[in-house]
Amino acid sequence: MKHPKIDRASLAVTLLGMIFCVLSAFEVTDALCVTRGCAIYRDFSLWGISLYWFGALAFTILLTVAVTPYRHFFNRVAAIFVLLDIPLLIVQILLWPCIHCLIVALFFGLILFFSRTEKKWMHRLFGLWLMVFFATGISAAKDSLSPWPIYGDRKAPIHLYFSPSCPSCHAMLDALLEKNENVYRIALYPIAKSASDIVQIHSLEKCLKEGLPIQMAVKQYQKEAHIEGNGWAYYRIQFHTFRNLMCLSRYGAGSVPFLITQTPFWQNVKPSQSVKDDCPVFSKNPQGVCVEEQSGSMKQLFESQTP
Repeated sequence: MKHPKIDRASLAVTLLGMIFCVLSAFEVTDALCVTRGCAIYRDFSLWGISLYWFGALAFTILLTVAVTPYRHFFNRVAAIFVLLDIPLLIVQILLWPCIHCLIVALFFGLILFFSRTEKKWMHRLFGLWLMVFFATGISAAKDSLSPWPIYGDRKAPIHLYFSPSCPSCHAMLDALLEKNENVYRIALYPIAKSASDIVQIHSLEKCLKEGLPIQMAVKQYQKEAHIEGNGWAYYRIQFHTFRNLMCLSRYGAGSVPFLITQTPFWQNVKPSQSVKDDCPVFSKNPQGVCVEEQSGSMKQLFESQTP
């Protein structure tokens, strides 16, 4: 009886998948993973065994089938592992994506792609896997994108997302600078709601690069700054602020100012520093101020913390 040959590409991918899982189990490939899911899933195990070892076992089973008289079952075994992988990818879409898991899933998908037959169910299974894999990849790309601080460090204990055309943001920023003598504890992330915002963000960036203290730069950045509407600086800032907008969306926030802090800086804020309502990030008008207002959550925050 003549046994079918296994595609060499399938064998090569299977071997690479097994090697990758073994290296991951020993934390050799940790540098590849930049998403939060990697850290969250790193210690996850089943019956006390790391999931990477289960992945290595799956690839070993495929290699074993490929070199035995039962090699005609290779594509079906590959299809079973792809089918089992789809729910794991869906979990990552709903929770936290993991680059390591995506790489392992890619190996399984490639094996099925190279070894699939003319049977329609295998093509449909591959199509389903491809859609779920693509959605998980987008989620991982969004999760791995870090925000752009125009001032401060990402490890600072106080993060403020703000827009130049948001009155509440100015009041919040003034309160931050007043209540924190060490301004290096603050990181500022601008959000551009309009073209005029981009101009002002560029002005603030220039002031900071010129060495002005943050307090003085904040007072001056609203002045008119020259920036070409189709120039490199314009699109660079537009891209960076879009990064910040994506990161803001991860927190489920839709308005600014948005504060992430481990320091109760608002304590003892004077009533005269109470602010107007939050500004939706997509609200804008020719004057560059908010035209839509939500009930004053930030105002309530300031007033409720006043003794």
